Amino acid sequence: MAAGKFAVMAWLEKNPAAARYIRHLSGDDNYAAPRALFLVFKWLVKQPGWASENGMGEVEYVLWKQGRMAMDHDRAELENLLLDFCNQEIEGTKNYKLKFYNVLHGLLKYHKVQLPNSDISEIKADTPPIEANLSMDEIRGIVDNCKFREKAIFSLIFQGIMDSERFTIVNHGWRLLEPQLKDGREWITFRFEYRKKNEHPYFTIWHRDGDAIRFLKEYLKERGTPKVVGTDSRGQPIYEAIFLNRQGQPFNKDNLKQAWITAGTRAGVVERPRPVCKKCGHQMRKTRRYLGAKAGGEKRYECVCGNIEPASQYYEQFHKWRSGKNLHEIRDTVKTMIPNLAGVDRTLVAFFAGHQIDPLDYEKLRDAEKYGLMGKIQEKWSKALPYLNLWSQASDLTTIPTKVADLEDRLNKSNLKILQTEEKVNLLVGFLTSQNIKGADSATQEFLDRIRKQLNTFTS
Repeated sequence: MAAGKFAVMAWLEKNPAAARYIRHLSGDDNYAAPRALFLVFKWLVKQPGWASENGMGEVEYVLWKQGRMAMDHDRAELENLLLDFCNQEIEGTKNYKLKFYNVLHGLLKYHKVQLPNSDISEIKADTPPIEANLSMDEIRGIVDNCKFREKAIFSLIFQGIMDSERFTIVNHGWRLLEPQLKDGREWITFRFEYRKKNEHPYFTIWHRDGDAIRFLKEYLKERGTPKVVGTDSRGQPIYEAIFLNRQGQPFNKDNLKQAWITAGTRAGVVERPRPVCKKCGHQMRKTRRYLGAKAGGEKRYECVCGNIEPASQYYEQFHKWRSGKNLHEIRDTVKTMIPNLAGVDRTLVAFFAGHQIDPLDYEKLRDAEKYGLMGKIQEKWSKALPYLNLWSQASDLTTIPTKVADLEDRLNKSNLKILQTEEKVNLLVGFLTSQNIKGADSATQEFLDRIRKQLNTFTS
């Protein structure tokens, strides 16, 4: 089911109740919600009894009709239709289908209209979930295949344990970063107001000598310092985005996704599906032809035989493809590896990642400066730096456990040999100490005494 951006925007203009709901969502949720809501309603109004007949908008009519129902049995009709939509009209994993299920529930909840909840087991997946796994070495390999801009972006995300939404905030945060980079402070701090289910502010930090800040400075030498483009309502300067795409626009989530997949493919970490050429039978290669600042790029598949086909015709075939090596897996990798490799407290890692560390909000790491804890936090996080600086400090992290195990095995074997040798020496010392060789001349006796002393020295 396709839905163009302009069609979705036009639909929201005609349905202000939906637009108000979308506006109240956080940046994480409102990114995909408009399209999901649009698709749900385009299907729903085709069902008997759910199309407006009195001039009301699609959304207003559904809210009005559902709100008038007094019995749970009647209210369940819309819920059953929603389940039919998710299971019959949407193809994908359960998590993908839940986006559509949750967006309609969120809309009705926002407008204080009751809708029964179903057990999520009633939503059936068409494809099994892909087991995500991304190692530290794979992250390093992908970033190694990037230019300065993407190197800086992905290393900031990696070392800051950020998601795509948080990156877009940092990308517009030059006013906060510039003074910290100029004054030479050891730790650069960036604060966020919230993240998804965590309503409390939090922050993340980067070390001034870390790879992320080093790559950022290298990129800024090439790009130039972000310029002031205006002032806000408080008279504070507004800067252009730090990272710009080819069109001179702020690097966005789609740019992130494309850059990660492209670099991952170059690194051999991501293997993208490729169609077979209809003319010669060879696999085709996906390319992007740059058409200019305004036009953007044209995606297509090219073959060695010269055949060129638009990528759009393979969209339905490949759009559900998943690699398990996505950019958002970076966060899971850091949260898994750093506590185990560096011995850093999991609570601190979770805090930097934007998780709610205390539902009752008794633990206030966000106020570390006020409580005089920032120095202690920075000291603890310093232990993670050798593992976060993948491009300047860390060795092959995948082989470290094996190397340690090998060394421990060799040490254990050496200790065993020493113990066995000591036992033999003790037996020999005991024998020589208890024996006097009759008839031995003075030279022989002196030699035996010297051996006894040496053996006693060895075992002492």
